[in-house]
Amino acid sequence: MKRYLSAVIIFLITISSLFGQSTAIAFQEQTTEIKIGGLFPLTGSLALGGKERESAFRMAIQQINNDPTLLPGKILVPLTQDTGTDPHTGEKAAQDLIDNGVVALIGASSSAVSAAIAGGPSKDNQIPQISYSSTTPSLSNKTAYPYFLRVVPSDILQIRGIVELVNYFGWDYISIIRSANIYSQAVSSQVGSTNQQNSAEVGVNSFESEAKNFNIQVVQTQVINTTMDITPQLRQIKLFGSNIILLNVYLADAIKVFEVASDLGMTSKEGYVWIGTDSASQSEVLEASSKVNDAMQGLIGLKPLQPQNAAFTHFLDLWEQCAGRNTSEYFGCGDRNPNIYAPFAYDATYFLAHAIQKMVESGQDYTNGELLLTQLKSQTIDGITGKITLDQNGDRLSGYDVINVQGNNFVDIGTWEIFNGVTQNLPVFWQGSSEGELNTPIAKLASSWILLISLVLLPLIIYFIRKVWEFRRRKVV
Repeated sequence: MKRYLSAVIIFLITISSLFGQSTAIAFQEQTTEIKIGGLFPLTGSLALGGKERESAFRMAIQQINNDPTLLPGKILVPLTQDTGTDPHTGEKAAQDLIDNGVVALIGASSSAVSAAIAGGPSKDNQIPQISYSSTTPSLSNKTAYPYFLRVVPSDILQIRGIVELVNYFGWDYISIIRSANIYSQAVSSQVGSTNQQNSAEVGVNSFESEAKNFNIQVVQTQVINTTMDITPQLRQIKLFGSNIILLNVYLADAIKVFEVASDLGMTSKEGYVWIGTDSASQSEVLEASSKVNDAMQGLIGLKPLQPQNAAFTHFLDLWEQCAGRNTSEYFGCGDRNPNIYAPFAYDATYFLAHAIQKMVESGQDYTNGELLLTQLKSQTIDGITGKITLDQNGDRLSGYDVINVQGNNFVDIGTWEIFNGVTQNLPVFWQGSSEGELNTPIAKLASSWILLISLVLLPLIIYFIRKVWEFRRRKVV
């Protein structure tokens, strides 16, 4: 009997040992190679900036893998997919990455694509998603998008910043041009309080209502589709709108708008002021052509705050040097002017790496999406774009740089911050160069004689023509 029991015990110990060994091997394999998914618009309307954001993502992974203090003994493996700037394509791309074993997703770029992923594959598979540039307020809804986070602020803040910027310069009339998409609709039409507790309430109030709090009137809004001729919409603003124009469109759409604005004489030389949101205030727009560059002179706008600190300078050095590689490895590198969201893609990757590091150190399973999400939402790190901490909705609380187009450059002339409002540090050159007009342009409605003819004289002329025609008709009878 004792011999039988001994044999059983030895058998159980052997089985337990083998099981434990296989488990240890599996765990070691799991933690040695960590797959990270990247979602970028390498084609479509955001491809001009998307390629550089993808480069920054892979550059960050290269730096993390070379850092002996961050995830030592572990290798991050980047798996990237092209979203095509299309929700359906992006959703499929995300699912492919998840099927290939990624623990988290970095992306997407556009809000519409991020929403499709956050409400689909990310939510269904409990995979955290960290966007570097999707800013629409609706993504703050944690019931609809529970695993969505972002290292950029929600447009709730940008809307407030734009309104305060318009008020700062004393303008009381404004026109709006926006793309026909979820991002542009959110910025142009919606605003909310930064201290709202219920994410479902985000974006309830209209932009117009917020503007009215500062006695600012939105006199005209034009929704454009650049696959068609947008000249009629811009002509409507020229004839019946304000000379102060908020441009809230995707990057490729902005190029088209400035081309048409140049043709119609709607530039700073003719007394127009263009205000660009973050998507329209990108170097790829300014560099599109000399015609676009000329039309953009004097533009002011907002872009996510990028502190000029040592960490950011180090990133620019890295970008200029292509991280020891070349432009064939990292698209767009070799200068000190990366796409404005490339640093945020870089920071999103580091934000994820630090979360995994803390979970490894505490013995937690980082492949558990719920646990990883909790770690991401609770941590704070110092990124190249500044301190990164998220609110209860997974949104970053941050400010914006106020920029002014001067020649071939976007010059940071000040900042907008939540509690401090607009702070101007440098003069604005409204016509672009240092020889341009320094006096702030005055907001004006379209030419008064056009309005007079359209609203008063034309109806009177029609009335008299009708009376004459009726008189002659009666006379003939």
